[in-house]
Amino acid sequence: MTVAAAASLVLGSGCSSECQRLCTAWFDYQRDTCKAVNTDDERVTCISDYRQSRTSDEENADCTARVTQVRAMHSAQDGSCCSWDLAACPPGEDDDDSAPAE
Repeated sequence: MTVAAAASLVLGSGCSSECQRLCTAWFDYQRDTCKAVNTDDERVTCISDYRQSRTSDEENADCTARVTQVRAMHSAQDGSCCSWDLAACPPGEDDDDSAPAE
C-alpha cells in the first residue's frame, strides 16, 4: 500500500480526530502554498501520532481552532508559515508542543 493510499484510508474513516484533520490541512498547506515536496511520510506520521485514543478533548479543541487558521491561510495562499518557523506564523494561543527542539 502506498503512503498516499494509507493516508486516504486513515482520513476516510469516521474515527478521524480534529488533530488528524489538522495534519491533513497543514500538509496540504505546505504542499500547495509553500510548494513543499515529499511530505507524505510526515503527513502519515502526524496522523498516526494523533490516533483518536491518544487525543484529549482539550487537544482536539485546540486542533479545531488551528485547523480553521491553517485552512484560511491555505485559501488565501498566505505563505507566512512556510518557513516552518512557528515564530513567523500568525499568533495563536499558547500551546504545549511536546516535540523536542532540533
